Amino acid sequence: MNIKMKEIKTTGSFEDEIIKMNAEDLIIFLQNNNLLKKEMVCVLCNQFMQLDKFNGNKDGFIWRCKYSLCPFKRRRTSIREEIFFKNINLSFVNILKILIRWSHKTPTTNIAQNLGISHAAIKKLITKFISLQESFDFRTNKAGGPGKIVQVDETMLNYKCKSHRGRSSRNKSDALCIVEYDGHITRDSLF
Repeated sequence: MNIKMKEIKTTGSFEDEIIKMNAEDLIIFLQNNNLLKKEMVCVLCNQFMQLDKFNGNKDGFIWRCKYSLCPFKRRRTSIREEIFFKNINLSFVNILKILIRWSHKTPTTNIAQNLGISHAAIKKLITKFISLQESFDFRTNKAGGPGKIVQVDETMLNYKCKSHRGRSSRNKSDALCIVEYDGHITRDSLF
């Protein structure tokens, strides 16, 4: 199953696709979307490890060193090693379900009740996820320069209420758009 996140249209269909995946398809999906490492190097012998099925953990897979001269040959390493999921004791399916629902502003108490996961575990995951997000520090990534025009526009989306149909007037979203122009658009950002 070769699904990219960009191909998923709605939250419900994304969750449905995740639920239908077996462990191997889910690992491939996470690797294709750069959420899991595609390769791992043994810290002892500097040789590439092999991804093997393993029933002794919740993920169903581990990295295993198969180099014959390695002193710790057949050493097992978690597929969560050195990534975002390292200290999170939830299945990949539940992690993705929580992040999907949280990103659509579902209250954490509802997520906890619907998925049967403790509120503390959800809070830990969301806190870790938020800490990964970059702060918008423009000092290292300056826009403009000689002969370039920078346009900055701030707008509010979903504000106008038409005859009380459509989106709620309380559902306001601010957007900051930055475009660098030099005869054509050279860079753009939307926050």
